[in-house]
Amino acid sequence: MGHADSKCRSCGEPAPFTSKSGQPYLHAHHIHELSDGGSDTPATVVALCPNCHYKIHHGVDGDEFNEHLRRKTPATGRRVTRPRKRLQRLLQFF
Repeated sequence: MGHADSKCRSCGEPAPFTSKSGQPYLHAHHIHELSDGGSDTPATVVALCPNCHYKIHHGVDGDEFNEHLRRKTPATGRRVTRPRKRLQRLLQFF
């Protein structure tokens, strides 16, 4: 996450503290869930402060917050669909 400049990609605030390893403490967040078929590449992982990361995963408006982050992040490609939905779409042609 060296491209993060020690700031949260969402709120822009600096990392809340320095970790024991001497690095700014930020969470790695996959803007497309791995469990939904998202890729584990630098283009789809962003650095977030703990508050923003927890808001996405546990907040009432987490999905909308993550969608905003996707639009804000360059080179994320198209939205990843769930593998099951993709398979259903393919099977409709047979």
